[in-house]
Amino acid sequence: MQVILYEPDDAARSSLASSFFSNGLECYPASREEIEGMVPVGRGGPAGASPAIILGVCPEARGLVATLRSGRCDSPIIALQDGRSTERTLDLLMAGCDDVVQRPVSPRELAARIAAIQRRAFGHAAASVTVGGMTIYFDGREPEIGGRPIRLSGRENAIFRHLALQSGKVVSKGSLYDAVYGASNRMPFDKVIEVHICKLRKKLVAASGGHDFIETVYGRGYKLVAPKDRVAA
Repeated sequence: MQVILYEPDDAARSSLASSFFSNGLECYPASREEIEGMVPVGRGGPAGASPAIILGVCPEARGLVATLRSGRCDSPIIALQDGRSTERTLDLLMAGCDDVVQRPVSPRELAARIAAIQRRAFGHAAASVTVGGMTIYFDGREPEIGGRPIRLSGRENAIFRHLALQSGKVVSKGSLYDAVYGASNRMPFDKVIEVHICKLRKKLVAASGGHDFIETVYGRGYKLVAPKDRVAA
């Protein structure tokens, strides 16, 4: 899971970024100018398609939220605050924040809150979905078949979770790329998504006894579907 962090205090930013990384969150610190230059971060789709934005405790947080939302940024936005302040919480929520969380906060809790925002954006109330006998979790856990987990890399899990959020629908390669690499300045090689999909297919086929869950829709993208023989059964 990727997060873009805006925290003007150097010590707080370093501490948060280190804590996020050690708990499996890919954290990309950004300046105020970089945050404002990200409009729109999203591409007009549901909030699950873009990296989440975490705003530290700062007086400019409300203005940043308003700027992002007025620019049609669809990313999940979570603001941090020290202590309880009903007025500040209401102000940030009214400006367009998805959530306001009191510091200190566990990175695992933040990840769970982001996952909840993302899955609701795609119409999922539950924390998991079942496709053809396979259970896919939206909270970072690996998918399971028959109660047995399928070991996936972090990138594979991110791609698979993004497919599961839109199971039965075609997901473009660009959307998958944004979900996995959208906040990164590194430029992976051109066929990186195809390579991840190939590895995913092999693992799913091996774990399910030969069933293929990922359909390639040529020229459009990929679709997570229940294998036809399982649907018939």
